[in-house]
Parts: sequence; C-alpha cells; structure tokens
Amino acid sequence: MNNFPNNEDIQEQGCGALSNIAVDKENRIEIRNLKGIEPIIKAMNNFPNNQDIQEKGCGALKNIAADKKNRIEIRNLKGIEPIINAMNNFPNNQDIQKYGRRALEKLQNN
Repeated sequence: MNNFPNNEDIQEQGCGALSNIAVDKENRIEIRNLKGIEPIIKAMNNFPNNQDIQEKGCGALKNIAADKKNRIEIRNLKGIEPIINAMNNFPNNQDIQKYGRRALEKLQNN
C-alpha cells in the first residue's frame, strides 16, 4: 500500500486484507507494530469517492480498533474523520454504515 499510494485497486485490496487478518488479536498487534494502520487511513483520505475503499477501510478500522493500543493509534492518526466522511458520503451503503458505527463505538472507549 505504501509503495503504490495512487493505485486504487492495491489500496482496496490492502484494506480488505488488513480487515480480514485483523479479526485475530495477535494480527491486530502486528498490524500496529508494522505501522499498518496509517496506510488504511491514507487510502480512505486519498480516495473519498471510492465506495469499496471506504467500505473495506471502515471494516479494517473496526476490526483493528478491538485492541486498546490500536484505538489510541487510530485516534492519534486522525482516523475518526475518514470514518465519518465515509458514512456521510455513502449514507445508503449498509456495510459502511454498520462498520463505521461499530468502529466509532469502539473508538469512544479507552
């Protein structure tokens, strides 16, 4: 994702892959340790009109936010804004609404 920041397909697939592997607790920690949260946020910010990136990005942040240190990292990287933007830009996408809401619910906890 870092090597091809302007390639929408790579950003979409990267967000999707990180979302899937972040279901596992150890993987969530590894994603943070490898600085994998920031590329998700960058992809969402760089492609605000790409519904697939927004959906997969919200899903990834939702899963990653299950870990307390990850929640702090997401907040520090200004990750709440792209979630809200995605929800506002795609009000009829049920998955973006669901993943975004769950991510925000997790991010309000310490």
